[in-house]
Amino acid sequence: MSSSPFLIEDVLTLLTPQKDSLVADVACGMGKWGLLLRIHHQKLYIVGVDLSTKNISLAKATHAYDDLIIADARQLPFRDHSIDYVMACEVIEHLNRRDGIRMIYELERIASLKILLTIPYAVWWYTKVRGHITRYSPKELRKLGFKVRGIGSNMQSKNRIGSLLRHFILKPLAYVIPEMGEFLVAIKEQTKGER
Repeated sequence: MSSSPFLIEDVLTLLTPQKDSLVADVACGMGKWGLLLRIHHQKLYIVGVDLSTKNISLAKATHAYDDLIIADARQLPFRDHSIDYVMACEVIEHLNRRDGIRMIYELERIASLKILLTIPYAVWWYTKVRGHITRYSPKELRKLGFKVRGIGSNMQSKNRIGSLLRHFILKPLAYVIPEMGEFLVAIKEQTKGER
């Protein structure tokens, strides 16, 4: 995963976990997001979940997680609405559409307060080498009940002026017009009817 520094800042701001909350980092990989959460929000109970035993070992080395569990994101071993905040960063694009939607339903099932997804959106992220097989649009995510923000800019530039334009003009626009973003951040607040 090669997240933009802007993505990191926005994820930490948009997740906003309360002190003493339970956070699940689903498909935690090597533990990057757990470590960032631990640095910025020390009073959390963070559970990392990943299907790979290798990733769980690497995540354990970060000392960011209070618990690590080997499990499939499409079938999580948690009770309904038992996790305050659930995040799945740069995961869903690796699954076919059916399994990706199944994962979203699982996140909805276990979350009691908020779900946060990050998804590469720019076309150049979708290659066989990266293993990104399913691209989600802001419209699709909104239909699933998410608020969607764009992060970064999906305009590629080979010169300094283009880079400045991309950073200072297009990046803020992508926040309100997600289709312009390099990444999407999708947030869903769980309502009482969903709990």
